[in-house]
Amino acid sequence: MKVRSGITALALCAAAACAKDSPLAPATQLAAGEWGADRAQFVVGDSLIEVSAACTGGEFPLSAVHVADGQFSVAGKWQMFFGPIVPARLNGVITGNTLTFAVAATDTLSNQLFEFGPFEVVHGTHASLVVCP
Repeated sequence: MKVRSGITALALCAAAACAKDSPLAPATQLAAGEWGADRAQFVVGDSLIEVSAACTGGEFPLSAVHVADGQFSVAGKWQMFFGPIVPARLNGVITGNTLTFAVAATDTLSNQLFEFGPFEVVHGTHASLVVCP
């Protein structure tokens, strides 16, 4: 009887996760507003995503974001440690009101790839950013 009730509970949980309005269902879009955490900020505006993390930051066009199964990837610009603005790719995974993201930026002068993250931010949470040197 315990095995059967365990299977039933698992099936109910899986059904809840697949429900379109469930907080566990894969996201189909980025919620507007601030997503924040300690030392990371992700702001979804009308046309732009602005990201600040680890004393670096960048901008990515919202119109180019296509969320599928809670995941997205978009090209944009990134400024590394008060240096040059370089091409970058923002990758993210949305689970409920939590977003995990990372950025890969290419320094075009040295032809090196720099990776930042992963960072985890929560929608509706104000970021606690540090003052960078």
